[in-house]
Amino acid sequence: MVTCTILDGSMDYVVQAALAVISFGVLILKWWLEFPRRRAIVFLLDASKQCGGFLIAHFGNLLLSELLRTDSKDACVWYFINIVVDTTLRVAIAYGLLRLVEFTLEKTHLDPWGHLQSGHYSVLGGPIVYMWWFQQLLLWLLIVTVSRVITGVLLVVCSTPAGDAGAWLLAPLENYSKEHGHALELWMVMIVTPLILNTMQLWVQDNFLSSGSKVQRMWKKCCPCIMGTDDGFSQRHQLDEYIMEDWSPSALQETPNSRTQLVPKI
Repeated sequence: MVTCTILDGSMDYVVQAALAVISFGVLILKWWLEFPRRRAIVFLLDASKQCGGFLIAHFGNLLLSELLRTDSKDACVWYFINIVVDTTLRVAIAYGLLRLVEFTLEKTHLDPWGHLQSGHYSVLGGPIVYMWWFQQLLLWLLIVTVSRVITGVLLVVCSTPAGDAGAWLLAPLENYSKEHGHALELWMVMIVTPLILNTMQLWVQDNFLSSGSKVQRMWKKCCPCIMGTDDGFSQRHQLDEYIMEDWSPSALQETPNSRTQLVPKI
């Protein structure tokens, strides 16, 4: 009979690393297909935040799975429950916390330059300010940790019903594995399920981690033809002082002639 364990040998670590590589490979494919495409350095900064958060959440799942394991429910049951909760509920909580922080900073004017707005690493596509990225990285890691603790506490409090639900869902796979001597349950729990759910998680998180600041969203709406391309850098650079005087959309509407003069002719 195949025993369901996690991180019980060097091969388990290789499998976990391979899953991470494949998941982030899909994230690179997403970036390559997007339009307009982010600059490579901007994508790497966005992805680095995901890497840090992924490691915290992933090893939190492994630790919690081992802690909650009982004689009647092996580690794979709890790893399955953890991966489902982590890629659904925890992502929703992290998104809510991130937007709450950004909204609070915007309304209290504690972040006038928008450097804590996720995905905002420069002024209108200018030179990268790496300190902004580092501060966003620390903020995101804190949010991931808090959301992981929240979901972990919920699983501990609801360990009995959650464990029963996980065991019921995996019972057909477990019975098949016992009858035929195959590692079907292990493959589904440790490879197939994490690969699908982690890929979806990284895809969704990339959408809101790379959304950019209020200034970027406003400018994309007003003049999308010069955002996201290197050709429009000089035009964006000329507007730095103008934008910093008044970031409201009404200010741009008041001087349409000035704005249209900076749009490159096609």
